[in-house]
Amino acid sequence: MERRLATAFVPFWLWACSNGDGGPSARGGPFFDGIFEAFGELCGACLRSSAPEGATGCEASASCRDSLRCLGSGRPWFECGLGRVDADPSLAAIAAPLGGACLEFCGGGRHWDCVGEFDWPEPMAASVQFRLAYRDILVQSEVPGLAVNACLASDPDCTAPLDSQTTTSSGMASMVFSASRTESVFLVAANASVDERRYWSMPPVFDREEELPVAATTDAELAALAIGLTPMNELGSLVALVTDCSSLPAPDVTIVVDTADGLSGTFYVQNNLPAQGLDATTRSGAAGVVNLPPGPAAVSIYHAGREVSRTRVDIRPRVLTWVHLSPSPRGD
Repeated sequence: MERRLATAFVPFWLWACSNGDGGPSARGGPFFDGIFEAFGELCGACLRSSAPEGATGCEASASCRDSLRCLGSGRPWFECGLGRVDADPSLAAIAAPLGGACLEFCGGGRHWDCVGEFDWPEPMAASVQFRLAYRDILVQSEVPGLAVNACLASDPDCTAPLDSQTTTSSGMASMVFSASRTESVFLVAANASVDERRYWSMPPVFDREEELPVAATTDAELAALAIGLTPMNELGSLVALVTDCSSLPAPDVTIVVDTADGLSGTFYVQNNLPAQGLDATTRSGAAGVVNLPPGPAAVSIYHAGREVSRTRVDIRPRVLTWVHLSPSPRGD
């Protein structure tokens, strides 16, 4: 039997929060007990306008409505039927507008009720598959010929890779290794212009199918210059991609790396570029720190003064470290 991947190239989920500013002004028709309006006054109107068939399908599907109610009760996305092989396809139909055009109207990226209130689930199978599409972050083109190794977090030098692949002409790599809810993995990827390490705070309990941004080593140096710092070859850089309980990009969060010092500098991303004058993430949910000392480091994310996510990484000289941060489970 074919296994459906648990996470997709675009996020499926949405969350409760807000009244939007501007945008759709009409509800567009009745909804089953206000299922979309519960996530923002204009959420339903935006979804009906952006994805009418998907919105109608979700309204008519009991399992889709149950999943949204579960999310609204403060549970993480994978406890609401969204990581199962039989996840309702109606959710996939509204994925793009939930993570794009309707993100603000549906309050996406702003929900943190699940922090410290859940446990990582048991793996769905003995092994997981990461199907990854590497794309250049600046020119949005495929990155072929990238050597990718999957490594255990307990093996920071990656002396015994779990799997090794080279990206295809379309920038794809498919990695297979043992699933675990207690042992995290990271990826090392390199070619003539790229040298990166990539971490996830969530352990490998689900298959993944993701599009991953790639930046050349020189791009990381440009990020330092963009915020008025001189890049230093003996130091490393980090970019964090933050999502909330709904697995949507999180605005209004801040990043702290415990090893940052007087040579380091923090930036937040706007329109895919490091921006000066920002003190928190934008809708991209992306932040970075340049000129970090080499060695182990703890990366923390704060929302409204509260730590909502934390993981450990290993910073290397002139290497760009990516870290995908989701809410922390119970006990972290």
